[in-house]
Amino acid sequence: MTLSTPGIPGATVLTAAPVMNAAGLPIESLGLLLGVDRIPDMFRTGLHATFHQTAAAAVARAEGEEIVV
Repeated sequence: MTLSTPGIPGATVLTAAPVMNAAGLPIESLGLLLGVDRIPDMFRTGLHATFHQTAAAAVARAEGEEIVV
């Protein structure tokens, strides 16, 4: 089973719960993660969105579309 974090803010919580459960960590410690993960979550979301835009532009260019900025 592969888990990936969606490119939306706060999605880490959705993927962290099953991982914590599989690792044998108490789910109650998820609240601690929420307090610490806000800033890194913003960076992950921005990076994720940038990657998707870059990939879409690369595919469009490969198909002969004109990229308008």
